[in-house]
Amino acid sequence: RASRHYVPGGLSPTFAVGRWSAVEWVLRKGAVVLTITSHTTPDGKILLETDTGDAAEFEPHKALPEMLAQGEMPLCVVLSSCHSRVAAPAFLDLGARHVVAV
Repeated sequence: RASRHYVPGGLSPTFAVGRWSAVEWVLRKGAVVLTITSHTTPDGKILLETDTGDAAEFEPHKALPEMLAQGEMPLCVVLSSCHSRVAAPAFLDLGARHVVAV
């Protein structure tokens, strides 16, 4: 039985390179689920890629409020990285209902 929210042919996943601009774009679009697969430092900083391919530290508690000024937090965030449990509270504090930290 399909969910009552199922939209045949209406939804499709979007994939992007893990850059600041990609996360901002997802937040502006009002995505329901955001999945970030990356590296996370032991102190909870997520490493995203710059336009030149270098790693840049993304501190969720500091950067997300600015990003959310143009959009809204997805209902569910999936963080797939080492130490993701340290970064997870920032997403919950800013409105995500569920965070899966793998």
